[in-house]
Amino acid sequence: GVVIAASIWGKLKTITQMVLIVLILLLPYLPVGFTKVASMLAYLVALVTVLSGADYIYKAKDLLKWQ
Repeated sequence: GVVIAASIWGKLKTITQMVLIVLILLLPYLPVGFTKVASMLAYLVALVTVLSGADYIYKAKDLLKWQ
């Protein structure tokens, strides 16, 4: 019954993921250089996803029961 509010990391993760998905869908219509941009953005998405997950775990540490 506990709600953990969305953090800035979660929102940033969602935004970067959406941008990456749109970019990947548009790659066939964009110049070749955008492939490198998509690759770099994928690394950024991975990093932000890890930070977001760590933030939520930290916020929920009292709810988690480590055994």
